[in-house]
Amino acid sequence: MRNKITLGRFYDTNSIFHKIHPFVKMISFVIYFIGILLTNRIFPCLGFLLFLFIIIYFSHIPLKVYLKSLWSMKILFLFLVIFNSIFHISFTETLLTIFQIIGIMFYSTFLCSTTKTNEITIGLEILLTPFQLFGLNPHRFAFFISLSLRFIPTIFEQAEQILKSLASRGLDYHHSSFRMKIYAIKAMIIPLFALSLKSSDDFSNVLEVRLYQIDKKRSSMKEYKWGVFDIFFLVIHLFLIGIAIMKEVFSYAVFNYIFL
Repeated sequence: MRNKITLGRFYDTNSIFHKIHPFVKMISFVIYFIGILLTNRIFPCLGFLLFLFIIIYFSHIPLKVYLKSLWSMKILFLFLVIFNSIFHISFTETLLTIFQIIGIMFYSTFLCSTTKTNEITIGLEILLTPFQLFGLNPHRFAFFISLSLRFIPTIFEQAEQILKSLASRGLDYHHSSFRMKIYAIKAMIIPLFALSLKSSDDFSNVLEVRLYQIDKKRSSMKEYKWGVFDIFFLVIHLFLIGIAIMKEVFSYAVFNYIFL
């Protein structure tokens, strides 16, 4: 089960995207997220997806990693199609929503696969620095996010151990009826919750032994510097969202000119 996990898993491959500054990756993800949501037509959305596929190709991450993340969303896509059919939402809008979800999901997988957890923490901390004016501690928030990402593989591994334990007792989750699967999930919840609490307690003890203080300013062992490709990567994202915004403004102006 651990090999099927894509979210929060880092793939150490030799690509230029692994060397990009963590802050550049985080701000680029925010820009891409806003840009693809601003598109209200199929072809501009396909342009965002084409740009993402080019990044994916040169990231040297196996394509099956992205397909696994897409396959995990199959229930959401099915629910979306059924929901839109019931309320008579056009097929074009449904397809556009699916493309937008695919783009966000693939970019999230790309971000997690090319960025280590501690680098995600550094990128988030820099990204959230302006919120210090509102009393938010960027390091605390980024630390919680990184812990959540680190615990995802651990939780899946513990769930796998519990399912194997149930299978040795005659309750095989993978080769049983739907009703028995529901029963196996119910039997897994409490032990999984207990093991998660134990893991978090052990982790807190480790931090306490190492005299870790989350509110203290910490230095980084690795110094991250901006390079030419970092600026180029960020400029491309700014160019994409600029086109999306200008397109929306132009469409709104033309609509007002014709109908108002």
